[in-house]
Amino acid sequence: MFSPSTHLPTLFLIPIAFLQEVLGPNWIAGRLVAILFSIGFVGATFLLAHRIAGISVALISAYLACVMRWSLNWGRIGMHGITAAFFSAICGYLLLKAIRKWSPFWFFWSGLAIGIGMWFYAAFRMFPLVAIVILAIGITVSYPGWKRVVISLTALLWGSFLGAGPVIQHAILESEEFFHRTRESSIFTLHNQNHLWEVFIENLYEHLMMFNAVGDPNPRHNIPNEPMLDPITGTLFLVGVLIIIFHRRWIMFILPAWVLIMIMPGVLTVPWESPQSLRSIGTLPAVIVISTLPIAMLWRLSRLSFGTTGQSLTTAAIVITLASVGVLNIYGYFGIQRNDPEVFAEFSTAETIMAKRFKIQQQRGYSLFASRQYLYSLSASVVSGNIHYESLQSPRNLPLSIEDIHKGGAVYLEPREKGIFDLLRIYYPGATFDEIKAPSGGDTVLYEVLISRQIIQDSQGIEVSLRDANNELYGRKATSLSMPWSIGIEDAILPADFELSSSLHIKEKGRYSFTVKGIGTLKIDGLIIDDSLTESTAIELAVGLHTVKVTGVVKSSSDYTQVLWASKDQEMSPIAENALYIWPVRPVGMAGVLEGENRLRVAEIIGTVDTFYYANELGEPYTATWGGYLSVPIQGAYKFHINGNVGTRLMVNDVQIAHSSLSEEDGFGEMVQLERGDCLIIVKYESTGPPPAFSIEWTNPQGERSLLPLDLVRPDPALMIFVDHGSEQNLR
Repeated sequence: MFSPSTHLPTLFLIPIAFLQEVLGPNWIAGRLVAILFSIGFVGATFLLAHRIAGISVALISAYLACVMRWSLNWGRIGMHGITAAFFSAICGYLLLKAIRKWSPFWFFWSGLAIGIGMWFYAAFRMFPLVAIVILAIGITVSYPGWKRVVISLTALLWGSFLGAGPVIQHAILESEEFFHRTRESSIFTLHNQNHLWEVFIENLYEHLMMFNAVGDPNPRHNIPNEPMLDPITGTLFLVGVLIIIFHRRWIMFILPAWVLIMIMPGVLTVPWESPQSLRSIGTLPAVIVISTLPIAMLWRLSRLSFGTTGQSLTTAAIVITLASVGVLNIYGYFGIQRNDPEVFAEFSTAETIMAKRFKIQQQRGYSLFASRQYLYSLSASVVSGNIHYESLQSPRNLPLSIEDIHKGGAVYLEPREKGIFDLLRIYYPGATFDEIKAPSGGDTVLYEVLISRQIIQDSQGIEVSLRDANNELYGRKATSLSMPWSIGIEDAILPADFELSSSLHIKEKGRYSFTVKGIGTLKIDGLIIDDSLTESTAIELAVGLHTVKVTGVVKSSSDYTQVLWASKDQEMSPIAENALYIWPVRPVGMAGVLEGENRLRVAEIIGTVDTFYYANELGEPYTATWGGYLSVPIQGAYKFHINGNVGTRLMVNDVQIAHSSLSEEDGFGEMVQLERGDCLIIVKYESTGPPPAFSIEWTNPQGERSLLPLDLVRPDPALMIFVDHGSEQNLR
């Protein structure tokens, strides 16, 4: 009866599940249920307004409930929010109907509706306070005698208990689970008791201002920071409040009290989300009725005071006003809000676009890859029809291996993985790259890279170069580091110097042993791997790409070269062909080492200068060091900038020049005079747990600021390959 994933009871999900069974897995089911509640909200608002102020107010209120951007937003999303507005309106109507004649029958149905409402959005849990206000005003205006009051209240409580009994039971027995989200977002949990009053007053002020001044900043809820009411409705709302104050009909005072009570779910939550229009959605019926009062009063005045011409002009003015409200809200929602870059990005847009493109690329026979963030996306699963795709976890499965590719590879990356997008540009310059943005521009929502099978196949193998006794140079591509020299050198005059070069992809951390059979000397990341080293020493390689070179002299066509390797406790075997890559696939970017307690270490060649980690793999406090060599293109004065976790430090040639903190300006480094050539870039970070993230920018001598060009940075070998002598581990 309770769903931990939504932190709410399951009654809203049951009709969605039923529709899913009927219609199959798609996005329509959730929206249909929300639409039904939205239609119900229009009807309930009509009934509520009719009970309070008559048919003219009811008709206009129903119209506003149809067109208001606030209600349109939640009436079209398959989420619980609109249910709070519906139950607030229908329960308000039933209670007003009940107190008119103090009918126990209607009090029972009012209580039952309130109880059922507790199965839906949590913001409705504040409505019983509105019910108390309605009852208090009802008793004040038409006291029926204490017996009638007791009977009516008993019927109300009995109906409420019948409707909400299972929810109440679960809230008592499983209070930790039931109130987890409430505690998580409450100002009482996250603020010092000494400052609660100040936070409460500030939140209350912001929520009162959200109707006409600064609205909800959350793009999922609103055009960020735009008032929740359009200018016309906002003005009518203020005039409506004045009418209630000066009109002095007791029943009208229910409405401002309603607003003050039902904004409390928003007011009592964390201030950085304030104002919160979703948690305040229970105010919507009262806001609509209040906003309708000035129009209804103007219409009545015209009938009493104006002639036929005056009434016609008044009617025309009202029609134009209401039409303008409709245009402002409908265009505001389907035009401005829909195309706002921030809003566009927030409604599972990336997942939806990705899923639609999955279908297209699957039909082309492309293998599908996506950022880890999208791996268990419900939106992607529903829209794509559960198409299978792999998680792209650089550097473990990047560069792509031909064994994992059918007719090509389609890669989809979240915006935070721009560094990987830039890396793919270097690896596969012939691929197709697309940055998907909102129709009106703004930040990138999703990155797409389409790589043909041929491009991936061309990137694998080794480069063979040979210079013979006549100084003639021969070059070709081969598939492996097993090279019989009887093939491909028929025209060469021996002896001949040779070089085999490639980039070796290490997918799993661990220790590796290497040996060369036949002729040749092996170097990995510049370190000579000879027999004396491999017999007594284990080589630990960071996950990612490593430079591999074998050099030697071919003296006879009967010579051969074969490089063998083995991970720990495995037998030696030839290096797999799918682990070898050639230019432009090569080690670029930074190499990093995370070191925790008990000498635990994670080493990766991250391949970028703009990175973040989904999780801290060590799961404990750690220190992190990333290093790389920057090839400075021209001599001059450079300024470096570091962005990332607080406390991240940037060093250039062993001198700290910048650090990241809460102040954006602290990320700006000092001006550094650099010569043309290599300079060492080091990033250091000490953490108690949060996963690391950083990006490095520079301002070049021409005054242009940008990320460090990735093709100018290569990883520091000292953080790529490690030598273990006995029990002592050292960076080379």
